[in-house]
Amino acid sequence: MLELISQICVDMGVDGHRADITMMKTSITLAAFYGRTEVLEEDVKEAAELVLPHRMRRKPFDNYSDKQDKLDESIEKQREKKKEKEKEKEKNKNEQQKKEHNEQSGKEQALSEEQKSDNPEDSTGEQPDASSETIFATGESYQIKQFSPDFRRENRNGSGRRSKTLTKSTQGRYIKSKIPEEKTTDLAFDATLRAAAPYQLVREKNGNSIVIHESDFRQKVREKKIGNLVLFVVDASGSMGAQQRMVASKGAVLSMLMDAYQKRDKVGLIAFKGTGAELLLPPTSSVEMAQKYLEELPTGGKTPLSHGLMKGYETIHAELRRDPDTCPFMVLISDGRANVSMNGEAPLQESKTIASMFRKECIQSAVIDTESSIIKFGLAQEISNALGARYLALEDLKADSIVEAVRSSAPFEFSVSSNNF
Repeated sequence: MLELISQICVDMGVDGHRADITMMKTSITLAAFYGRTEVLEEDVKEAAELVLPHRMRRKPFDNYSDKQDKLDESIEKQREKKKEKEKEKEKNKNEQQKKEHNEQSGKEQALSEEQKSDNPEDSTGEQPDASSETIFATGESYQIKQFSPDFRRENRNGSGRRSKTLTKSTQGRYIKSKIPEEKTTDLAFDATLRAAAPYQLVREKNGNSIVIHESDFRQKVREKKIGNLVLFVVDASGSMGAQQRMVASKGAVLSMLMDAYQKRDKVGLIAFKGTGAELLLPPTSSVEMAQKYLEELPTGGKTPLSHGLMKGYETIHAELRRDPDTCPFMVLISDGRANVSMNGEAPLQESKTIASMFRKECIQSAVIDTESSIIKFGLAQEISNALGARYLALEDLKADSIVEAVRSSAPFEFSVSSNNF
């Protein structure tokens, strides 16, 4: 569908991309109107006839009907392109089968080598020692799923693009109305008229069509998007070095840093390993600094999870004292295998106790579980439950494809017919 729409707009000489977007949405709407969950070629053609005429006019009194044949030619051209692609696909299919046959033996050999590397008895020393420190490369970044916290504080200052918050300013989206507590200039006219309507028959109008008293006034309630403080608490212990977990974890944090930059968030970075936790980067708007510290972060030692959580708790409270308008959001990246205690308690139970402090104070958080072995202990899930956090496995952090994103934006689930496109 998208290829056909783009082809039509190119052939018809339409400037910009607004026509493409409008035509796509109109095609989806027409399919829904006709009771279908599948967008057909006829929907795109009908949408083009609605969307294109005023966008194609180059001179006064240009007649769109003269270009109707050109629209049909564009659709026919797209059909021919599709046939050529199918022929090319069939041609490449045989070549692909030959390649797969040759690659199969290579994959089997690589799999056997991987199994040997995961087996401690067969290890040749390539796996990093848990007691030593190793700096791993940063994995490939990707678009992440959106899991923005929903803060709704009134009269909060700041700007950004992540969470919605109520505001008393005249900026922001009008969502509802309320009775004003004091004199207001942001009057909700629709709500004011509705409040005055029942009393029009008994009020003295003196020639006026509508009489509005001060008691009828309604004020607009607005909301806007603002940035958050996103505090990353990263497990840098030796267990993260196994099976290249730290490479994938750094890639995940880098991806979330890119998302934080786009949403205008402040970011902070805490790493815990050995016998304690360290605030590598205090809350700042410099995402580049966070990336620098992340790339240079060494891995090794034991897992003082409770230290990392406590350092995160203290950092958030220090930021709240400095800026009460801050809305903190902690992201814990760990496998949950705590083995170092602060006060002599069982390390896991101590971590759960500290995590419950976040939940009691309604500090929102998310847990990214890096455990990737076949046998999973589910310890990060337990920490997530204690935090009251959203739980995500590392492999589930990636966002869906562009096609899935388009589908999720549609008012209903739809699919593109392979018979027509």
